[in-house]
Amino acid sequence: AANQPCVFVEPGVIEQLQSMVAPAA
Repeated sequence: AANQPCVFVEPGVIEQLQSMVAPAA
């Protein structure tokens, strides 16, 4: 579920999540 970005989520939020998750993973 966390890997599936919601369609109504702003593009900035997705980038923020990726930048947070990428280094953590």
